[in-house]
Amino acid sequence: GMYLRDACKIIKEYGNVKNTDLSGNVEMPEAGHIVTDFIKNKDNLKNLQLFKVSAYAKCTDADAIKLALFNGSPVLASMYFSNYTINSKGEMEFDETSKRGLHGIMIYGWNKYGWLVQNSWGATFGNNGRCVVPYSHAVLEAWSFVDEKNGVQDYDTTSVPKFISIII
Repeated sequence: GMYLRDACKIIKEYGNVKNTDLSGNVEMPEAGHIVTDFIKNKDNLKNLQLFKVSAYAKCTDADAIKLALFNGSPVLASMYFSNYTINSKGEMEFDETSKRGLHGIMIYGWNKYGWLVQNSWGATFGNNGRCVVPYSHAVLEAWSFVDEKNGVQDYDTTSVPKFISIII
């Protein structure tokens, strides 16, 4: 586990990998060893730069998340994790009395039922790693990303920057 803002700083400084390069749900400390070995390869370091961002911005409410998504940015978010089931529509149903800690997700869209999310637990989770998290299940923290190649020097919340996808 880590703080989402720390993940944003890493993506800004070094870039990000394709899901296929480091797939699966690997926990620390094994994840640290895998990443260390991965970045020793100069070609891998060059590929990280392809997914570097120039800025990230905190999304303070649902409207800010939707604006970021509308502009093409995925949103890295955290929520309480609890016991759950996934219904036939792909929607998570939570047992709100069983909160067990925080979990990071990537929000890539929304519909009338909730946030469309990509989870890190692999293709066997939900619908090929994706599901719908209902709006009633609180998003605790959320961050959007600005593409480094869009020419925006300083992130300005009044501008409409071009965004890239962090999960490929």
